[in-house]
Amino acid sequence: MGLILLSVVLIILELVIPEGQLLHDVALWAGHGLTAVFAVELGIRFAVAQRKARFFRHYWLDLISILPFARSLRFLRLLRLLRIFRVGMLLSRRLSNISAVFVGAAGELFVIVTIILITILIGAFGLRLTEGATHASFDTLEQTLWWSVMSLVAGEPIGEIPQTPLGRLFALGVMMAGLTVFAMFTGTVSAVMVGRLRSMDLRTMDLDELRNHVVICGWNRSGRVLLEELASHPEQIQRGVVIVAEFETDPHLDGIPMDRNLIWIVREDYTRVETLRRVGIPYADVAILLADRTRERSDQDRDARTVLAAIAIERLNDHIFTSVELINRENGAHLKMIGVEEIVVAEEYAGSMMAMATRNRGIVTLVEELLSYRVGNSFFKVAPPARFVGRPVRELERFLREEHACILVGLDRVVSGESQGVEVNPDAARLLEATHHAVLIARRPPRVDRR
Repeated sequence: MGLILLSVVLIILELVIPEGQLLHDVALWAGHGLTAVFAVELGIRFAVAQRKARFFRHYWLDLISILPFARSLRFLRLLRLLRIFRVGMLLSRRLSNISAVFVGAAGELFVIVTIILITILIGAFGLRLTEGATHASFDTLEQTLWWSVMSLVAGEPIGEIPQTPLGRLFALGVMMAGLTVFAMFTGTVSAVMVGRLRSMDLRTMDLDELRNHVVICGWNRSGRVLLEELASHPEQIQRGVVIVAEFETDPHLDGIPMDRNLIWIVREDYTRVETLRRVGIPYADVAILLADRTRERSDQDRDARTVLAAIAIERLNDHIFTSVELINRENGAHLKMIGVEEIVVAEEYAGSMMAMATRNRGIVTLVEELLSYRVGNSFFKVAPPARFVGRPVRELERFLREEHACILVGLDRVVSGESQGVEVNPDAARLLEATHHAVLIARRPPRVDRR
């Protein structure tokens, strides 16, 4: 954006300063240099674009702005000012305080335009009738129409001033309309244009180009926390995240520490196979299904939709990691059989935590910290060094504690990338196996040497 604004300044200097002066030549050649930079950038974008036609649809304004022109057609260099549109679109997508698009703007515009036309016609006919007989400047309807239009836009009399009291009253009405109705018209048009700029998608990738991304199906209050946790993981913050649910309006995502251009929102039914294909489930790495609350449904219906979507997702991509939130655990009896890795029943956990808090006061704070990656310690799972295979768990515990400030809390048997169950607080004399992964508590992911 800075280079675009600099190129605009150079264009203005080139046009204002006479030829032959040093500053004119500097602005001219600096402008050529920036145009070359933009040309290289567009060339790289074209080379990596998976769909060339989409590249031309997204960057046609930029392509026009770098076209070379002969000296006799220097005025066409003004086309480089089209780059300002790119600045406006980039800024409009990043500034959260820009007002949203007016709902029903078409109806508002129709009413405002109608009032403007009525004002112009009444003013023209009124001046024609009251001033036409005595004032040559208002002798014809064409003259009074133009007078009304120009005075409406300017907010003051343009040309001759009416002489009769009634004519001046008509003129006053036209000018008052120019100060109110026309201002409303320009404001509405400006708001619509800002909304259009915000809605224009400047991403270099579309949904069908995403790979190894995260798909969130359904939405509820925990969705925002989920995104904040995903953004806290360095390896996941660069992934694209697609949120698909039957939204009426886009969810509020301001303040989440994730690049907004990495988040796609799709307002469709995630239980449909066509929708799942559109959001890239066959190429996704993770699918997270929340108990959807975007529509009024019973808990049974919510769980039924979640199970249906999970079945479709596993059919479309049998290598995807699927995590499902249910309201009633009984509704997920068959999910493990189809390949769903994790089933979360939030309300059950809440009840367990409340009961545990009555027995062990203050332990809820501990659990909250361990469940969040953003604050303090958290859970991690790592493969232990190969030299510990066949040796007692106590030696691995001592190594993790002394070398990495970690606490071993369990062992997970992993076969072909799939967890076979976690053994919590394993016996210190137990011998480690090659399939064991250590579940531990640490402040950050430990970098354990595999040797």
